[in-house]
Amino acid sequence: VVSTIVAFDLEFIVGTTSSPQVVNGVNVTLPTDGTNQIILPLESVLNQSVTVEKDSVPLPIGLIDRVSYTPIYTNTSVTITLGPSGVNFQNGDLFVIRGLQYVSA
Repeated sequence: VVSTIVAFDLEFIVGTTSSPQVVNGVNVTLPTDGTNQIILPLESVLNQSVTVEKDSVPLPIGLIDRVSYTPIYTNTSVTITLGPSGVNFQNGDLFVIRGLQYVSA
């Protein structure tokens, strides 16, 4: 199967940007204030390609001593969970989530 790699870019302000947002033709439900997770229902996202920025600052992956995120990749989605425990999406926060996706040609 012939496929190409396509970039995706999701930018939103928690509590302000309307939900869902369309990313590469798929509706993505944005997180709400007080939640710590967003699911990107995108198929075939390249492993280790997702990055997250909060208020223009790149977040590290999986740290327990500061705000970070943990991505879980499956064939049909990527789940992004903020951490450590107690860190949540908050109204007014600007998030930018980027990554790469295989798309059949």
